[in-house]
Amino acid sequence: MFTRVHAKRKLKKMGLSYRVAAPKLGVTYQHLSLVLNGQRHSRRLLKAIQDLSEEAHEVAK
Repeated sequence: MFTRVHAKRKLKKMGLSYRVAAPKLGVTYQHLSLVLNGQRHSRRLLKAIQDLSEEAHEVAK
């Protein structure tokens, strides 16, 4: 199961801040922060983070 801890690690590994990642995920950075800090739940958002392509991020740089 992909948890918020996994999601935080993946974003960090990809070098994405919440402000940069949020638009790619279709949410605000505030919502992303609430979910990743356990104050709100969103399976859809965690799934979207899990599906983020590291290659797509590298091409976008």
